[in-house]
Amino acid sequence: MTIILRLARIFLATVLALVLLVIIAASVLIFTGPGRATWPALAAFGSDLAGVPVRIASVSGPLDDLEITGVTVADAEGVWLDIDRIGLAWSPSSIFSGTLAVERLGVGTVDVARLPAPSAEPAPETTSTTSLSLPIGLDLKAVDVGLVRLGQPVLGQEERLTFAGAALVPADAATRGVNLSLDLTRLAEAEAHVRLVLAYVPESGRLTVDLDAREPPGGTLQPLAGLPADTDIAIAVQGEGPIGDWTGRIDAAATRAGADLARIGGEATITRLGDNAPGYRLAANLDAAVAEALPANIRPLLAGTVQVAATAIYGDDGAARSTP
Repeated sequence: MTIILRLARIFLATVLALVLLVIIAASVLIFTGPGRATWPALAAFGSDLAGVPVRIASVSGPLDDLEITGVTVADAEGVWLDIDRIGLAWSPSSIFSGTLAVERLGVGTVDVARLPAPSAEPAPETTSTTSLSLPIGLDLKAVDVGLVRLGQPVLGQEERLTFAGAALVPADAATRGVNLSLDLTRLAEAEAHVRLVLAYVPESGRLTVDLDAREPPGGTLQPLAGLPADTDIAIAVQGEGPIGDWTGRIDAAATRAGADLARIGGEATITRLGDNAPGYRLAANLDAAVAEALPANIRPLLAGTVQVAATAIYGDDGAARSTP
């Protein structure tokens, strides 16, 4: 999941960078065929300055319904990301209202050959802050990626995915909040999916999470979890409340031929620590019936339902700390 989120973050950053380059180009170029022909060169120049070489083959169509083709992203080892087509239906005049309104961001095929090579330069130091203010907001009503092909080096085996979602990130997101939704589906004989709706208001700290994920038999999670290949895995997380006093529900089940191998459910909480040690405590109190998923010689030790409690503490800087 971490790798998928990292790739999604890189992909969205690339697409949004292209959108911003279009806006910049729109402010300095006349919207004619010859003018648009200079955009790929402008994108290449700007991305090289940013240290992330992006190349564009062509830009066509009217300003409010652009089509960008042949997008590649490279690093020192060569091209690792290739996007055949990006369709952008947006409102150019919306930038003057302070929110970039995108009706639809349609992407054809995305090929991820591998993960990007790590940068040779050390990451800049960052300071913790609760401020979330952007120069311009984003109202992305729909993003639709027809096909994502992940090369074997990414997850250990080739995968084919589709992706859809939406995002609302106001310029004053600290007070109005951020709303995200995504639907990720693996295209295979057994179609796995992840559906997530997330809303967060930094000023009030209110967090809403609704996650539904399923990995049918024959997926990639079963061997990672030590379960038989013909196991069906389902996970759900739901919760709402202020981040300093948040309560949610976690349910997970692994079934095989209609019979339970493992079933886990219970409460998850996030609580704010005191001022002497600022940070958050993440805790889970779960009821687990997992005996059928264990080797026969140790099943009696965990027969029936057992109670599991787990706690983790993170400082405001994101670093894990030992639990008291």
